[in-house]
Amino acid sequence: MKKQIFFFVKNLVKNISIVSVFFIALTLISSSSVSVTINKMSKIGTQNLAEIEEETSIIVEQSNGLAPLVTVENPDIPAVSLPFGAIMWGYIVNSSVFDEGTCYFDINDPGTIEYLQDTESDDFLSGGTGCTDGYWYACENSTGALWKIDPDNGDMTYIGGGGVGLNGLSHDVTTNILYGALGSALYMIDIENGEQEFIGSCGVNCMIGIAFDYDGVLYGWSISSDCLYTINIETGEATEVGPLGINLNYAQGGHFCMEDDILYLAAYTIKPDTCFLYECDEDKGACTLISQFDNNYTVSFLAIPYDYSNQPPTAPYVTGPTYGNIGVGYEWTFLSTDPEDDNITYYVDWGDVCGGAEWHGPYQSGEEVTLAHTYYYQNSFIINTLAVDENGAESDWTYYEVTMPKNKMLYNPLLLRLLERFPNTFYILRQLLRL
Repeated sequence: MKKQIFFFVKNLVKNISIVSVFFIALTLISSSSVSVTINKMSKIGTQNLAEIEEETSIIVEQSNGLAPLVTVENPDIPAVSLPFGAIMWGYIVNSSVFDEGTCYFDINDPGTIEYLQDTESDDFLSGGTGCTDGYWYACENSTGALWKIDPDNGDMTYIGGGGVGLNGLSHDVTTNILYGALGSALYMIDIENGEQEFIGSCGVNCMIGIAFDYDGVLYGWSISSDCLYTINIETGEATEVGPLGINLNYAQGGHFCMEDDILYLAAYTIKPDTCFLYECDEDKGACTLISQFDNNYTVSFLAIPYDYSNQPPTAPYVTGPTYGNIGVGYEWTFLSTDPEDDNITYYVDWGDVCGGAEWHGPYQSGEEVTLAHTYYYQNSFIINTLAVDENGAESDWTYYEVTMPKNKMLYNPLLLRLLERFPNTFYILRQLLRL
């Protein structure tokens, strides 16, 4: 009996001590200096929000303890004046109205072509693509020499390089690398000087055009087989997707619209002998007619503009324990990659009233980040995390569930109820109790 009274008194004193410390922490946290620090400051690395806004022209707003709302006001990317997702650039090889040169037209009205200007190249441009710098790039048919074209006015700047003549050209937005195709061969193209590096054979004859989708998958189509293929950019090997359902002739162009991930083909066909705009099913290869180009225009390539100003990083991939014991520290690993290879900062909410929500970083794109955390009461918790690049683009959320069983030595219902009502006090309480 005396032993029971002893433990009862001991637990009572312990609870009174904890509650006393709790109210001390509550008093401290209500002071103006601490309140201002907690409510107005969100650290990303070692910078506060005012410094970030001043150095990067990024406006960061608080959002009630969740990830701050971030908008980029002045991205350092040249803007393309044509409306994104509505316009296609192209190159007219043959026309009864225009000379050979650059043009653009509405996706929904390919019959109405706006001519930009005559070509400056020695041979016609057989392949072209949009790029992340807001310009489009094209290659000469006979030499493969590279040209840079201003989409606003059609001005052409000679880059050079080349070696073999290329039929198709496409830019991978996930790696910022340019690729070209000739017949059955795939090449990597240096966008700075136009030099070519042979990758490998496709194993398919007459690969007349190539195009990357938003995820970095390379597609190609052959005038020999009239089929659509995926192409391995490491080896050049092509895998058939399916028949196009149309009879292709020589001049061909194609490009993905990054807004809706649709592949468009400017296809010159044998029967009938004219050029059409098609939508191509990337999963099956089948083509659906959109419209005919008026006046029998022959368009040798397409390049669809897209807002490349900044793409968000991937949703963080989280690895670590899904089950553990309370009061024990565990580690979790977070990994995200950014298309532009920007540095990444992670926002992590551990899902408990004790852990709070914190920023970690910045870290390099693709760098594994290991963070430690301790759960002090039993429950199932959801780790909420996202990645933000240095330009303010946010990834999708990742949710990772962790379960901690009950441990009577650390489980205190009275303390937990107080923490649930005043969650911010844990930061000071943890220091006072040396948890």
